[in-house]
Amino acid sequence: SKDPILNDIMRDLWRHSVGCAIGSHWLASYSGLQGIKHESFFAGLLHDVGKLHILKIADTLKKNNGTGIQISNTLLIEAMDSLHAKCGSALMHHWNLPEKYCEIARDHHKDEFDSKNLLMALVRIVDKACHKLGIGLSKDPSVVLYATSESDVLRLSEVDLANLEIFLEDSNLFEG
Repeated sequence: SKDPILNDIMRDLWRHSVGCAIGSHWLASYSGLQGIKHESFFAGLLHDVGKLHILKIADTLKKNNGTGIQISNTLLIEAMDSLHAKCGSALMHHWNLPEKYCEIARDHHKDEFDSKNLLMALVRIVDKACHKLGIGLSKDPSVVLYATSESDVLRLSEVDLANLEIFLEDSNLFEG
């Protein structure tokens, strides 16, 4: 985007998407889930594609907006947070991507998830790890990864999750 604010948000979103992709791939391999490590990369990369779609719409509105109406950053972030899952899933369906990826885009923030869906669990736990570390649009250091249902489903120990955090920290995805 030529808009510096949108460009900064897109850059942070890209960092988050790449962090989720490489983190999901790494965790699948680390956890012995070799059969889904490549799928987990793709699922992690695209889980928030709805946010990018919303940003592109906002960018187009800003470019074509002759009325002087401005979209506030607060409204934009709120729209991304509340609409990205449904929007991303619809976009991925439009692209004819496999249902497993559409489902991850749609359901990765839901309170409950199918504990047999290990791909979903991988993306969800890495998404939370990225948020905990501030890789992306937000930072919440209070997240306790070991206390999540995803860590139970994937049978991850506190050491395993600390290794995930170290891997993500060493990935150079932070501001710099």
